[in-house]
Amino acid sequence: MMREGNRIPANTPEEVHQLFAKHFSAGDLEALLALYEFGTTLVPQSGPPVIGLAAIREVMNGFLALKPQFDLRLKKLFKRTIFLCYSRRGR
Repeated sequence: MMREGNRIPANTPEEVHQLFAKHFSAGDLEALLALYEFGTTLVPQSGPPVIGLAAIREVMNGFLALKPQFDLRLKKLFKRTIFLCYSRRGR
C-alpha cells in the first residue's frame, strides 16, 4: 500500500487502527509507514519521542524484529490524535 501524496490510506481514525493492527501483525513495515503523515511524532514506550518517517521506520524496525504478538484496542479517540494502547502477549 502506498501513500497517495500526503494522504494516508485510511478514511477514518478507526480505519487507521484496523490497518495498523493488520500491517503490524503481518510485519509489513512499508504498509505501516504509509499510515503516518510526514511530520508525525511517535512516542515509543521505551524511549524518547521520534519525529518523521525515517525515525519512525527505525523504531518500527526494532518493534517488528521482536516478532511480538499484540492485541491492539482503541482506548480513546480524539478528533486529531489517535492513541493506540497495546498489551504484549507472551510467546
